Amino acid sequence: QSMDTVSMFRPVTKFAVEVTDASALAECVSNAFRHAENGRGGGAFISLPQDIVDQPVSGTPLQHKGRVTLGAAPDSLVEAVSREIARAKNPVILLGLMASQPENSEAIHELLSKSRIPV
Repeated sequence: QSMDTVSMFRPVTKFAVEVTDASALAECVSNAFRHAENGRGGGAFISLPQDIVDQPVSGTPLQHKGRVTLGAAPDSLVEAVSREIARAKNPVILLGLMASQPENSEAIHELLSKSRIPV
């Protein structure tokens, strides 16, 4: 299925772009990180069409500035997001492929039962 994912993600991310040429991939990734990390942090989206994914790409890996912490989000952030969802007029949950994993699916079902967001 083909859809305009960049337009779909633009309102909910700080940066959204589709890579149209494999030689531009490094620049797109660099720009995505720059936008995501500058000012107040936020998400960035890069669409990689299959014809780009199938092409060889060369570039220099990005150097990470700090240590990435994995795990659950802090309770304060979870509560802040919960308040935003409760205030939303027409909330939408966009799920990726990993949503079908049993542990993720269970958490999603719990969220939906508590939030009463229509499915």
